[in-house]
Amino acid sequence: DKAVSLIWEMIETHKMTPDLFCFEKCFEAYAKSGSDNGTESAQKSRDLFQLMEEGCELVPSERIYTNVIRAIGNDDSDPEKADKAKAILDYMMEIVRHENVKGAPTIFTYNAVINVCASVKGDESERAVALGMAFQVFNELRATKFGPDQMTYSSLLRACANLVGSDDGSDDNDIVSCERRKEILKETIETCIEEGYLGDMVIRDIQVAAPNSWTEFLKCSDKFKNTDLISRTDLPSKWSRSIRKH
Repeated sequence: DKAVSLIWEMIETHKMTPDLFCFEKCFEAYAKSGSDNGTESAQKSRDLFQLMEEGCELVPSERIYTNVIRAIGNDDSDPEKADKAKAILDYMMEIVRHENVKGAPTIFTYNAVINVCASVKGDESERAVALGMAFQVFNELRATKFGPDQMTYSSLLRACANLVGSDDGSDDNDIVSCERRKEILKETIETCIEEGYLGDMVIRDIQVAAPNSWTEFLKCSDKFKNTDLISRTDLPSKWSRSIRKH
């Protein structure tokens, strides 16, 4: 808030126009504010964005768009936050066609949208929509020149953990959700392995998403059955071969 106050002081008192760097730091702070003040920080980021575009006539950078998405994700009270995040991504893709390369989405933008989807709270229908959107964004990312990374798969696995049933069907004995969760996890993990992004962070998320079946998904030997202490060095090196490229 102090940084935003300084921006207002620059505009109103000193008749100066803040540059993008000033705004980027403010949006970064809102993005890192967490869910405790999520509703407030999300609204403040939208207000600041309006000031930047309309009051200062600045063209937003990718970093600003991405941090607005992250700030929106902090608002657990907003049932439409995934739709809002995806709308920003779609808008960024549109403005690129009008030669605003500065606002072109990066892998960080796509990952931010998937993270927002993973954090959606609501009924079964709302969670299903959010999960579908997460995988839609994932597929769009795979079609880009940079493609997914370890963080992408980590976010997708969190989406599976948060949005679909449970590992053992304990959520209201919903066996259908349990089987669906396992099917989605299996496909996601297999794709991750095929593309070589099974790093330690992803392994931890697999263990959280599938506490009762992660050894099956990772084709682990019996020595790992009763321990969570496993890293990518315990698994075939080709499963994590692409991590070094980023």
